[in-house]
Amino acid sequence: YLKKNLATYSLNTADLNNFSVGNNYKDKDGEAHVYLQQKYNGLPVADAYAMVNLTSNGRVVSASANFADVSYPTAAMPLNLTVTRGAALAAYAEHAQLTPTGSLQLVSGPTGPSQKTVVRQAGVSNDTITMQLQYVPTPTGVELAWQITAPTPDKQHYFDVAVAAAGPRAGQVVRVGDYVANASYNVFPIPVENPVDGVRAIVIDPQDPIASPFGWHDVNGIPGPEFLDTEGNNVRAQDDID
Repeated sequence: YLKKNLATYSLNTADLNNFSVGNNYKDKDGEAHVYLQQKYNGLPVADAYAMVNLTSNGRVVSASANFADVSYPTAAMPLNLTVTRGAALAAYAEHAQLTPTGSLQLVSGPTGPSQKTVVRQAGVSNDTITMQLQYVPTPTGVELAWQITAPTPDKQHYFDVAVAAAGPRAGQVVRVGDYVANASYNVFPIPVENPVDGVRAIVIDPQDPIASPFGWHDVNGIPGPEFLDTEGNNVRAQDDID
């Protein structure tokens, strides 16, 4: 479907030779949902996805794409990192105004082309910190970066940050996402019941101020979230993949 509608979704033939399947499942009604993530030089590109939703008989209901506009290399390029994993984490900590109070501890990795690694560092997060290489879109293409994902010690934020790993902005934070900031949710908003009936939208602070005065991530009646996923005091939400 995407190959037949390249122009509609601002794609080209090379784009459809450079992606990985981020998610692919059928819901209880037999409808298929396929999510593709763009890849460049063998690594994922941040925030660059294509999505196709199909009925049980294979008819496309909706689709979207936001791949970065790049010229793909004809052969694998050397990464030529100039920023180490530790230096990237230090840059993130400074940007987030966090003070490391312990040494950097390796939990697992690095593994794969992205050098995915799990670490711990007191003062930066009380949880594990996941780091891996990715490319980040820029106005002129993409740049190599260390992706860092971790909740802050106070759990007021769950950051998804990129620190440039090479190039003129090496060592600088070049992308910041926060899974908690503004309590925003990418959802099929009421009254849409499923992807067949409508499209996703971003809703901000949708909680009822009386039923959930401190938001959907609070269960003890004291300001501040007790968890950072889509579990809530009114609902537990997750992918329905069976």
